[in-house]
Amino acid sequence: MNYFLLNTGGVGEGARYKEITLEHTAGILDSLLRGGLEDWIDSLTGFRVPKAIRTVDDIYLHPEKLYSREEFEERQKKLNRLRREAIEKIGDALHPNVRNVFS
Repeated sequence: MNYFLLNTGGVGEGARYKEITLEHTAGILDSLLRGGLEDWIDSLTGFRVPKAIRTVDDIYLHPEKLYSREEFEERQKKLNRLRREAIEKIGDALHPNVRNVFS
């Protein structure tokens, strides 16, 4: 079974913030449902992400392009910590397969 994490908010922060619009979300879902996401790569986010989506600028798939490598790694560590804390709060109600994605 495949699980997909879909960010429906935005990437970046402050002046670098890029909103993920309804049009972006629809384009991502359309490509996903029609099998248009073929070139999956390992991302610095720790997830496998599509290399590109025909209707969406790749900055939304590769937020590491918004920052220097050092700054991105620091931000990613903080985000990973926040995710782990959120998962701990959910506890056993979260399916183990979903929990393992963030372990």
